[in-house]
Amino acid sequence: MALLGIDIGTTGCKVVAYSPAGQPLGRAYREYPSIVSGDWIELDPELVYSHAVACIREIAGCVDLAQITALSVSSMTDTVTPIGKDGRALMRSFIPFDARGIEEARELESLYGLDALFARTGMALHSSHTICKILWIKRHRPDVLEKTWKFLCYEDYILWKLGAEPVSSYSTASKTMYFDIRSQKWCEDLLRVCGITPEQLPGPVPSGVPVGRVSAEAAEKTGLSQDTVLVSGGFDQACCALSCGVIRHGDVLDTTGTNEIIFFALDDWQDRALLEYGMNFSPHVVQDMFSAYAVLFNAGGAFKWCRDALYGDGLPSPQGDAYAGITSTFRDDPGDIVFLPFLTGVGTPELDPRASGAFLGLTLGADRSRMAQAILEGVTCEMRYNLEIVRQLTGTAIDTLTVVGGATKSDYWLQLKCDIAGVRILVPEGLEPGACGAAMLAGIGSGVYQNARAAAAVFCGARTNRVIEPRANKTGAYQDAYRRYCDMRACVVGNPAFYRR
Repeated sequence: MALLGIDIGTTGCKVVAYSPAGQPLGRAYREYPSIVSGDWIELDPELVYSHAVACIREIAGCVDLAQITALSVSSMTDTVTPIGKDGRALMRSFIPFDARGIEEARELESLYGLDALFARTGMALHSSHTICKILWIKRHRPDVLEKTWKFLCYEDYILWKLGAEPVSSYSTASKTMYFDIRSQKWCEDLLRVCGITPEQLPGPVPSGVPVGRVSAEAAEKTGLSQDTVLVSGGFDQACCALSCGVIRHGDVLDTTGTNEIIFFALDDWQDRALLEYGMNFSPHVVQDMFSAYAVLFNAGGAFKWCRDALYGDGLPSPQGDAYAGITSTFRDDPGDIVFLPFLTGVGTPELDPRASGAFLGLTLGADRSRMAQAILEGVTCEMRYNLEIVRQLTGTAIDTLTVVGGATKSDYWLQLKCDIAGVRILVPEGLEPGACGAAMLAGIGSGVYQNARAAAAVFCGARTNRVIEPRANKTGAYQDAYRRYCDMRACVVGNPAFYRR
């Protein structure tokens, strides 16, 4: 017996098989390109599916695919694809940060208002949401709208291609901004504005429930058994949280990739408070739990920009790690330069795409090492700024933070997070969080585990955590650095002098 988790991301697909005891049995990864044309950013859905199939077939080298009891899918949200009656995509998939939908977001605000939209959908209005992409199709490609049989996000699409009826977990459906999170039904008046009907959407279901079995066609392509149970999944951050045991009120997960996400679990309804901080509110993949998250745009992206802009290709890098080469030159105390990391706008709580970043405190003595250190400190101070908001919203102290993603490869960055935020950090060893969370849902939906808490006890108990503690002798200096950062932030955010023109 084994469980399969499929994680569909923006740049690639991961598939991992697990034993019922939570041990990884095999993993595979395939990368696919984004198709960029100006400010349009798309994916080819058939290519994404074929890469998922290739990953499943690769897993066969490690585990007997006939022994896969169930599988589920973790996926990025808002990446919608219109599917025709013949089962083929009518357009490529819109990636969330595809710029189409900005005018449509303004139209929705004028029709409904921010408060009313949030009260029903839990979403802070933004052009990235699926509803804005479908409104764009209505306005610019009415021929596609007329021919569309189903609009599917990637969790829905992959499960459907494998043999399920078209369904969408509450977790994924809630990110479209046309799903009522209280009634757990599609908002028909919002669909009418889009020019579509509920019949053109997948059926909403809870996460972790069986939704079909692998079809004969998919079995032939993948090597899976037709007895393999297909289980509803969830949006990637919620699946990552499940894999790390972030399933109780006030539990927090920090995920640092290109962007940084501070995901937190909630056990009750949140209304206006979250909207004031630009945060979305949605069902967790855990039954009767909810979730929200803060987002920092280009957190890891800022460090990559630092590598490319300040160091180029000539950086000596220990063991081939350019980032370790950069951090090895840093001082072990806060620097005297403040960096505001708003290279692509400010994330929560302001959600202002017009803001720009800044170095403050530059002198003739500044060199690239001190500027690079300021970049990492600025990103981490912005993380703490949002963590303080999460503490306020949850009413919890949050003295422990689970961290996954690219930041876990840097000992310096992890220690910086500890020292600036004043928290103990846990780093799960060897974890592929999205795929792991999906496999846990597969186990819940197929009866291997009674519920999410039982699954989390097994999987979290099967792995070790690296633990990093704040350094008491550095606390005062980093608290002073954080206060200085907040003072500079207050001068810049909302100041037209720092807006893009």
